[in-house]
Amino acid sequence: MSVQHDRLTFIIHTIDEWAKNDPKLENKLGFLEYLETQEIGKYKVKNIDVWLTYYHEARKKRISIAELLFFKVREGRKSNSSEESERPLKVLPIDVVPEDKMKELKKMTSRLKSHSRKNDVH
Repeated sequence: MSVQHDRLTFIIHTIDEWAKNDPKLENKLGFLEYLETQEIGKYKVKNIDVWLTYYHEARKKRISIAELLFFKVREGRKSNSSEESERPLKVLPIDVVPEDKMKELKKMTSRLKSHSRKNDVH
């Protein structure tokens, strides 16, 4: 695991690691137990303003900051996946034409155009 220097970054990184085994992030209790084994206290809080914002929001909901971040990441993943499923990608076939064939096609196209112009005049 890469070295994390910030507690919030470490928690989010741990959630991402947890999501490898729990892609829908359904097992909150398992995640919290896993987080306890990660010695989160050794990481300092660098962005105190953001930490306090999350702290106040978590306190209102009577949950921990880690739980709050877990729910936020889960909701973010749900909204991203629903947006992706709403817009199906259209696969366009790509034909690669060699340069000599392309010249031949252009000549044919110009002949067809000139031929159609002659027929339109009559």
